Amino acid sequence: MKKSFLILFWTLLTLTIFANFVDKIVEKIENDTQYLMALNSYNNALNNLKMEESILKNIGINEGVFTSRFYDNNNFKQLEIPLSLNMKIYGFDIIGTLKYTSDFNNNNNSYSVSISKKLFSFDDLNNIDKKILLLSTKWELKNLKNSLFINTLKNAYYYNYYSNLLNLQKEAFEIRKQLFYEAKKKYVKGIIGKIEYLTLQKNYLNEKISINNLQISINKIKEYNIPDVILIELSMPSTITEIPLNREDIRAALLEVEKNKAKLKRKFVYDLPDINMGILMNYNKNDLTNSYKTDTTIFLNFSYNIFDNNYRQNTKKSMDMDYIISLKKYKNKLNAISTEIKNIQEKINNDELQLKSIDLEKQISEINYETAKKQYEKGYLSLNELKLEKINMLKTHFEYERIKAELLFDKLTLYNVLGYDIISIFEEELNR
Repeated sequence: MKKSFLILFWTLLTLTIFANFVDKIVEKIENDTQYLMALNSYNNALNNLKMEESILKNIGINEGVFTSRFYDNNNFKQLEIPLSLNMKIYGFDIIGTLKYTSDFNNNNNSYSVSISKKLFSFDDLNNIDKKILLLSTKWELKNLKNSLFINTLKNAYYYNYYSNLLNLQKEAFEIRKQLFYEAKKKYVKGIIGKIEYLTLQKNYLNEKISINNLQISINKIKEYNIPDVILIELSMPSTITEIPLNREDIRAALLEVEKNKAKLKRKFVYDLPDINMGILMNYNKNDLTNSYKTDTTIFLNFSYNIFDNNYRQNTKKSMDMDYIISLKKYKNKLNAISTEIKNIQEKINNDELQLKSIDLEKQISEINYETAKKQYEKGYLSLNELKLEKINMLKTHFEYERIKAELLFDKLTLYNVLGYDIISIFEEELNR
């Protein structure tokens, strides 16, 4: 019972620490200037697409007028309220107007509705550009958030790594310092030779250099001083052999190709005049005379500029090039992503080899330390020499953990390239 309680307590404590740790990273990301700019771009793209897909474009009062004046001892007052409604349904522009005029003796109401459509146009493709922009900004936001998370996690880990290594290095420095001063006295007395003395002096100075270098590394990333850094064990993604076609930027590039291909099928539009056809209905009513008037007009408007300096022909050529360029960009993007995935895989394979190598080195250092302890007990080694052997063993342990961390960072980078949400990956792995 007691054991079960301890396991439950430790699990809850780990989850709490992790939640605080991730929250701190997310808070840091959400205050980043680049992230805020990317978020703003995405929100603008989302709002623009919603406006484009909206049926009701606008409704409002245009130039409402109230007039009051005196003439011939009469007070004349007039109120005029024009309303407008602009809608777009399946490519048809629907414009409605309502004009109410009152002189407080005579009320006039007028209504008009116009339904028109531009024939052989590219208007239906307008929202595709906005969809492309939305997908692009969505990927930029996700990619930036993932990259910032990996970078923050990495710097937070290395801040703790360097800090722990610095404490170990300072301990080694004090030992080297003591050994050097002892060697200096022995050298003066002729007990040891110059080579041994210079070697101990070099070791002492090297420890000092290591301390300075570690302090410089810590100062560079001091803003990432986040305690309770937790690293997880992460398996390789199952979709590693596949190109992430569902990634937002790839979908945007493919949509660009499809849009340009659709335009090519309508190249004939530039051989025709601009044609706009529709119907206009008017209704006017006078309350004073109780009379009304209606009329309906069907219209067909067209225009063609014969002096366009080959604008239409050049536009058609440009459409050909737009399609070719977009298709090449799409294929190049797929190739670049495929190459990036292979490079990360090679880096991960190398990390795993390094991990095996450093694990062997760790085992060797543990054996060396155990041997040193026996030699110390027999009086063959000094206490300082034993301490140095222990420090070397601990450094090897630190290096082993560092390679494990690099392996995790590379796997997270791979997940990012494949289009995953990194924070969600962390949460899933923790809850397993």
